[in-house]
Amino acid sequence: MLKKLLFISIGLAISPAYADPISTGPYHDPSNYTAGWTSGAYAKVGDGRNCIIFLFGNATSGDPNNSVRCFDSATDTFTYLQQDNEGSGPTFAITGNGINDRDNHLSLSIPGRGLVILGGAYLNGKPNQNGFFDYASLQWVDINTVMGGLFKAPAGFNWSAFNPAMVWSEDQNMGFVYGGAFNGSPSKFITLIHPQSDGTYSLEPVNGVANTDACENMRNSAVAAGQWVYIVGGVCNEGGVLVDSKKFRRFNLVTRQWDVSLPNLPVSRSYPQVTYDQGTGDIVVYGGNPTTLGSNANWTGTNSVFTWNIHNQGPAWVDITAQANMPAVRMPFGAYDPTTEKHCYRGGAYFDSNGNIISGGYSSSNTWCLQLAGNVSGGSSGSVPPTSPPVNPDPPPPPVTPPVSPPVTPPPSSSGAPAQIISGEIKVTAVPQALPPLKSSLSPYGAAKHMRLTELGDGKLYVVAGDWGGGDYTPFPFGDSVVAQDGRQDLHSYDVLANTWKIEAHYCGNSTGNYPRHPDEVGQLWDTKRQRMWLGPGIWYPYNDTCNQGGGFGILSYFDFISRQWVQPEGLPAEPMKTMQARPRPSAHGIYDAQTDKLIFLDDRSAYYFDPDTQTWATYPHTFGLFADGTVAQVGRYIYITNEASSIMKGFGDVYSLWRWNIDTHTFEEMGLLPDDLRDGNGDDWGRVYMAALGDKIAMYKQMNNGVSGKINQFTYPSSVYVYDAAKDTYQKVVWDDPATTLTDKIKGNTMTWHSSGWMVLFGCVGDAGCDYLHPMTHIGLVDLRQFEGTGENIPNN
Repeated sequence: MLKKLLFISIGLAISPAYADPISTGPYHDPSNYTAGWTSGAYAKVGDGRNCIIFLFGNATSGDPNNSVRCFDSATDTFTYLQQDNEGSGPTFAITGNGINDRDNHLSLSIPGRGLVILGGAYLNGKPNQNGFFDYASLQWVDINTVMGGLFKAPAGFNWSAFNPAMVWSEDQNMGFVYGGAFNGSPSKFITLIHPQSDGTYSLEPVNGVANTDACENMRNSAVAAGQWVYIVGGVCNEGGVLVDSKKFRRFNLVTRQWDVSLPNLPVSRSYPQVTYDQGTGDIVVYGGNPTTLGSNANWTGTNSVFTWNIHNQGPAWVDITAQANMPAVRMPFGAYDPTTEKHCYRGGAYFDSNGNIISGGYSSSNTWCLQLAGNVSGGSSGSVPPTSPPVNPDPPPPPVTPPVSPPVTPPPSSSGAPAQIISGEIKVTAVPQALPPLKSSLSPYGAAKHMRLTELGDGKLYVVAGDWGGGDYTPFPFGDSVVAQDGRQDLHSYDVLANTWKIEAHYCGNSTGNYPRHPDEVGQLWDTKRQRMWLGPGIWYPYNDTCNQGGGFGILSYFDFISRQWVQPEGLPAEPMKTMQARPRPSAHGIYDAQTDKLIFLDDRSAYYFDPDTQTWATYPHTFGLFADGTVAQVGRYIYITNEASSIMKGFGDVYSLWRWNIDTHTFEEMGLLPDDLRDGNGDDWGRVYMAALGDKIAMYKQMNNGVSGKINQFTYPSSVYVYDAAKDTYQKVVWDDPATTLTDKIKGNTMTWHSSGWMVLFGCVGDAGCDYLHPMTHIGLVDLRQFEGTGENIPNN
């Protein structure tokens, strides 16, 4: 499917698709040693630097090196985070802060926290055998106390810290460790690592999973994206024989199952470096041992580079060795830097064109970088142009600045927008459930509409009741009028699996005197780092009830789940929040991105990134005339949003089409028109589409169907539900397995989410009219989408 690309208007070079990769180097590591078998990790450290961290060396010699270095891929320079302070044998004493040198170890980088080092080789008699390198302080902590201190393991716990595959999933906020050598044999251990509220981590063994291979020598071979961990190669027990493997498989962190249907790597590899390019969606496999397992004489190196695209699901591996023009290396180690989009690797041992090792520490401590320009492996043919760039290319041309005026797009019939791909219908179960009434203090019964459901780490859905505008409401504590809105912004939680409600924070009950006032279409963003639920700039009505003596606020605020209080940050600049308030519902289009640690809001002319630590904003203008009245969904490094028909916004892009915003490159891409019954044929803005993501899929719900008159209180039925596969760019329609079930005939509204269990949750009103103060939100509707994504738990009585 062809895509339309729109770029921001300031300082962005346009890279053509299928451009050649660029390799640069060598850049010499000042810690001059030859050892491979170790690890690299990307991190933003406490002083603000973006680093690819390299550490250790010379473990096999009597003069070890335990230094920690930062390679800045923007300037191609090395600096020390910690100097070498390990003495020589036989004591290998540490002078000051540090742990001992080793190789073949477990090395797990936890974004925003630090680097865990456990196990490895050449540790006999050494004093400091494990530790945690803290990215904020740039010091080693938990020295010799990682197990039992930082990491809490259950009784009888077993795993391997000798050459396992290991990676941290930012999307799922958990670590994954698999395989490695255990008591001299390849292991099948799988361990999941979960953060705890006290700053420690619990270790969860996951044993007995079907299709688990016994493998070792897998370090640096795993990457994480979405719900999946992808693993390449290793030395595995296949038919009772240890072989260098070409297997390519993935493990689902939610369902805890293997997918072994992926295409194998074209060649066998052990000890390659596997990285994931967040910009292009490519898994990149570089170097490693290309020969069968044997003596050191057979452990040669290779310069091969293969890519496999996650978004396109391959379908095949693409060999870009000639275009990449990288040096041959055995056991490289390195990482991907998302700020420069470079994959940077350090030796290992390098080899010349005749396959002979380049001797000497200087050569083997060189670092090379690879940058994929454009979607290198995105073609369905599995091939790339046969051109090869020089190792040190000429500087790129200056950025191309597109015009700042918005483009005018012809109507859909002549715009050339790509048609959507629909892979058929699937029947599911739909279950309507009535809410307990608000007067019992158990649920937000009686809310009008326009609320948001946000799933937090405990698996419950949280909601601040919304759309309380207008003068006809009954103030605190409760009202009995049939037509009155209750005028309360209590914070509720809903347990989907138990069908129970709880009031988490009372309106007017805040000890600070602060509370959110009358929100309407205000987004809720869950900040996983700070345990806060943010309410963004949106539509906030004036407050004039019995609580207004204590304050009340809108604009930007959060509920702190540690203090259990609502807080409004002080000293925030007037802009861009004033501009955001004046534009169509920007806060409904917000997400918290853990990787950048930013709150991100989209409106019709700009994207706004808020840094909760510095309380500063960054604004990225775009030329896309966006109008979206629904919600957004994040998959990987993209925020998906619909552009909807509107009498005030026509002419700015295809109406009722799907777009996505690249969080890192600040660009919009059109994905094509929505399926027909997700589009409002009347050309007004009431047939809005609501979206929620789970893994790499997006559930889409339209609250009414074609042919409406343009008034919110007139509907046609049934409303439509689709599941969009972001990796494959395909839609699948959802219909009810029981023809008598008319779920969306009875439950309407614009409050929807997709729970981690796999159940889609609708919150709405019933009857033939729209949701308003006469027809309040009184019912929950559950749609069983567990076959697409989710952990699979059942709900009561189903």
